[in-house]
Amino acid sequence: MRKCLLLIIPIALLAMPLTLTFGAGEVVIYTGTTQWIGKGAADEQAQICVDMLNEAGIKNTLYESDGDMDALAAWMEGVTDDNGLDICILYGDFPPTIYPQGNAAPDGSIAETFIETTDGDAIMNHADWMFWGLGNRNAEGGIRNMMDIPSMVMWDDNTPMVVTEQGKEIAPSLTDFASDHPFHTDLLEGDWVVEAALAQNDAGTRVDPIIVRDGELGRLIPTIQTNQGGALDMAGNLWEWVSDWYKEDYYDDDPYMNPKGPETGDGHVLKGGSWAENLDFTRCANRSGGNPGSLIRGFRCAMDVSKQK
Repeated sequence: MRKCLLLIIPIALLAMPLTLTFGAGEVVIYTGTTQWIGKGAADEQAQICVDMLNEAGIKNTLYESDGDMDALAAWMEGVTDDNGLDICILYGDFPPTIYPQGNAAPDGSIAETFIETTDGDAIMNHADWMFWGLGNRNAEGGIRNMMDIPSMVMWDDNTPMVVTEQGKEIAPSLTDFASDHPFHTDLLEGDWVVEAALAQNDAGTRVDPIIVRDGELGRLIPTIQTNQGGALDMAGNLWEWVSDWYKEDYYDDDPYMNPKGPETGDGHVLKGGSWAENLDFTRCANRSGGNPGSLIRGFRCAMDVSKQK
């Protein structure tokens, strides 16, 4: 299973000269909703990024509340096509104010328009499959629609990543690791090209972190998955039986924040796959339904942790 790492956030920002990149642009960081990485860890890493940006004299805004989704959308619309290179940093989730959930707007969303001008604007994601969304809201369709590449995926757990010379220059702290969701460069189509590959497999077809650009238009920057609290190597052990009742189509119209599941059902939600499944199932967001009574099912335990002073 992959060992997750916490990296200093703005590694990919440094791939281009700051004086050129940020002459008229700004950076917005959103941690209001997160996926794979916990909110506390995301906030901590985001603050590191803010401190570095402030030190470099780069204008930035940190949105830490889920109530800031509308503000994020307003910012993104306001800076689109403003002749400055602007960057939006996300932590696993893809807020529906910039990309309507369930792939309801496969073309022309605020987020897609943001990366389709010659400003070269970028969206950076620091956790999980890019544009997947909480509760599988968008699944594979998110990145496929954002890139207009119907075959794009980000599977392949435990893919060995070896830091490239370019990666050593951009991010000296980056070390070799195994990626759960590397970017598939062999699936690129149209005008999409690789601008920077920081770590990759032997064939160069799986890369993480990476900067890809749509010709002379915008950029996507998927980066290494992150994790908090030392919870490592958990994928692919047992299906985890949780408290929510299971309903197959529940996420079609569920509440966006903290969905609790239906009031009753025939079985509870099972998450994450097990050692007996293929790699497509061994993903923390994978969801099925059932009950205990199997050697490949266990419990998913959770607790509230107060923020330490």
